[in-house]
This record gives sequence, structure tokens and C-alpha cells, in this order.
Amino acid sequence: MENNGLVLPLAVGVLVALSIFAFWVALRRRPVAEEELLERLASPLERQQTPEVLEAQISFRDRVLKPFLRGLLRKAGRWMPQRNLEGLQQRLDTAGRPYGMTVTDFLGLQLVTGLAAGGLALAWLRFSGHPWPQALTLALAAALGGGLMPLLWLRRRTKRRQEEILRALPDTLDMLTIAVAAGLGFDGALQKVSEKWDNALSREFAQIVREMQVGVPRIQALRDAARRIQVREFSNFIAVIVQADQLGLSIADVLQIQSKQMRVLRRQRAEELAHQAPIKMLFPLIFLIFPAMFAVILGPAVPTLLNLFKGM
Repeated sequence: MENNGLVLPLAVGVLVALSIFAFWVALRRRPVAEEELLERLASPLERQQTPEVLEAQISFRDRVLKPFLRGLLRKAGRWMPQRNLEGLQQRLDTAGRPYGMTVTDFLGLQLVTGLAAGGLALAWLRFSGHPWPQALTLALAAALGGGLMPLLWLRRRTKRRQEEILRALPDTLDMLTIAVAAGLGFDGALQKVSEKWDNALSREFAQIVREMQVGVPRIQALRDAARRIQVREFSNFIAVIVQADQLGLSIADVLQIQSKQMRVLRRQRAEELAHQAPIKMLFPLIFLIFPAMFAVILGPAVPTLLNLFKGM
């Protein structure tokens, strides 16, 4: 009878784990070969194919599995609390909208990971012989922890993206300065950077250019980018560009000054990190290296000291 009571929790845990794995496989980006793209662009008959043929060329994952899982996440997300949606939307924008997630998708992901962690914990605890009250309590704690895992993942992805933008900012400003000095307008310089480079900052510049092409004012598009990125140096740069645009100042001179300033800030940031290195190395030295050194140096003397104390 005890084994029969374990079947249902174990089955639930296995199914939830399989759903998480299928969701990860469906949302994983699949690189497209350059030759395949060139072949599609070069084919004059691509536009003459019927919708049925074009639909048949789409993979089963993109045609069925990915929409099904995304719809499932959105339905699950409707059961989550709808508080602080604006803040969560801001965090998703700052992280670069990973995998094209919306707020509902992310809430659904939290719900799914929480249920998966709770189901697996419940199955393992019951299989280990824990009583139901204790197993349910620990499974609830595991479910809460599983629901927090997407938030930790989003925070880590946001921090990594902001660091990438911060590292690319000085070199990007140099390229903008060169492009504007060569005769391009500021909008054209942004588009040139977005075409030549492939990083988080160049993708943001491409987003700015697309917004301006559909009619969004330049100042609004720049401010939206600063709001999405949430990097102080980039926000300061956008504020200077907006002010120069409003006052009619030379964009080339402003970009040159900003480029020099960003390089100074990068050097100061490197010096600050170098000064923090000894403090960060203190704890590994005390708890990891010094004990090993003491064991090597004082270890041979331990038997002698023990014999000495025994003789006393």
C-alpha cells in the first residue's frame, strides 16, 4: 500500500520535469546558417509559393510545440498575482526581453517552476518515507523556492547585459564620432553601428532606428532606450545628446567629448576594481590558503608536540 501511495506524486514530478525540459528545448534559440539565409533571399520563387507549402517548411517545433508551450505559459500566468506588472515589464525590458517573453509568459514560468519544484520535492520526500504533513510542508517551501528561480535568472541576465553594454559604450561612441565626422547624420551613425556590430548596445541602437522609422520622435526613442537599459553612463550620454539636439549644438563635438569622458570613466572603473582586489582576496586567503599552509608547515611538528604533552 505504501508503494501505491508513491506512484501519484512520483508521476506528477516526472511529468512536470518533462514539461520544463520541453519548454527549455522549445524556447532555445536555433542559429540559422548564413548560407540558408542567402539561399532564401536569392530564390525568386519564394514569394510565389502557396501558404500551405510555406507552412510545411516550418519545423514542427516552431509550428506546433513552441506556440503550444507559450500558450500554456500564458494560461498559467493568468493564475499568478497581477501586482507590480509594470515593474516586472521594466525588468524584462532591461534584460532584453529574453526569448521574447511577456509579463504573462514570465509569470507562467514562475508558476510552472514552482509546481515542478514542489512536485519533485513531494515525490522524493514520500519516496524517502517522510510523513505527509512534513512532506507537504517541505514541498511547499520547495515550490516557493522554485518560483523564485526565474527571478534570480532574470536578475543575473539583466546584470550581464548591463555589463556588456557598459563595456561596449566607449568603443561605440568612438565609432559614432567617426561616422558623424565622416558626414553621416546621427540617425545614420546609429544605423551603421547596428549593422557593423552585434552586441546588446548595437541591438538597442537598431531598436532606436526602427522606432524612429515608424514615426517615434528621436528624443522619445532615445529616452525609451535609456529607460530600458538602466545604465547610468548610457543615461547620461542620452541626456547630453537630447540637450544638444534641443539647443542645436554640434553632435560631432558632443560625441567627441562624450567619447573621451567614457574612456576616462572606464579607466577609473578599472582602477577601482583593481583597488578592490586585495579585499576580495582576503577571505579566500584566510579560509582556504592559510589553513593549507599551516597544515603543511606545522603538520610535521604535531606528533612531537603530542609526545611532549604525554610525557608531561
